[in-house]
Amino acid sequence: MKVLLALTLSLSFNCIAEEENPLVICDAYQGLAKAIMSNRQANVSLSEMMKVANGSKRQQALVVMAYEQPAYSSDKNKKREVLSFGNKVYLMCFKEVKYKGVNK
Repeated sequence: MKVLLALTLSLSFNCIAEEENPLVICDAYQGLAKAIMSNRQANVSLSEMMKVANGSKRQQALVVMAYEQPAYSSDKNKKREVLSFGNKVYLMCFKEVKYKGVNK
């Protein structure tokens, strides 16, 4: 799972760095958030996740946000939390990118 997350982080941020469309940017952040929360729900340690974030402040911020949420035992609740967290990050991204003029 850690290798998959590292690849997801790398691909997501390469996509984000080259993109100007808010929908594409926020889709990438949502995917990244869901990958991070999936690891949170799988009880991957916070220290391991911070290592995977590799010093990126944005990635570390998403990891911290995810680890402030509870880890659930039932698959139904885990899936719900992954989806909810992904949507929360997408909404935050969209507000930032679209309404604060980051990309015009």
